[in-house]
Amino acid sequence: MRTWALTESLPFARRHGFTPSRELRYSALDLRATPPLPDTPDGVRLPPLAGLDPRRMHTLHVGASSDEPGDAPTDALSYASWRYEVWDNLGLDRAASTAVEVDGELVAFSLVKRDGDRMWSDMTATLPAFRGRGLARLAKLAALHRARAAGVAVAYTSNDEANVPMLAVNERLGYRPVAAQWSCLAELS
Repeated sequence: MRTWALTESLPFARRHGFTPSRELRYSALDLRATPPLPDTPDGVRLPPLAGLDPRRMHTLHVGASSDEPGDAPTDALSYASWRYEVWDNLGLDRAASTAVEVDGELVAFSLVKRDGDRMWSDMTATLPAFRGRGLARLAKLAALHRARAAGVAVAYTSNDEANVPMLAVNERLGYRPVAAQWSCLAELS
């Protein structure tokens, strides 16, 4: 069984048979401090999700998230489940959410869920073969700029402690830690 506990609640969780497993870090960014968007490299486009074929986005999402850090194995979402949970999510801002296209192939993305003047960076990911090129940062930065232009003032995100590359991207973008919680596991008998 898995549950989540704030750092100050870990003694309570331990007393009840749960073992802290992984830290999840929450961070925030004042979008007035967003770094400038660099020139896009040749062959790279940054389309908003609005207007993209959802089946192409599903394929990208499954391929880019297959090795996402966490306690539980990541199962590929069926298209129907993904469509319901991600694409048709009422909070998803498809105009701000951004994909990265390299020579016509979708290779990275950053999802924005919006609530008034606040947003949640729901997921930013890159296909394994395209990692290490700064494409996740480019996708997220473009999404932040689009969100800011649409009136968003503050962006929030969370990352598993093991996701060192994404933690580094967020730090470079100016995100600052605001909270943490722990995944806690227990064996059911």
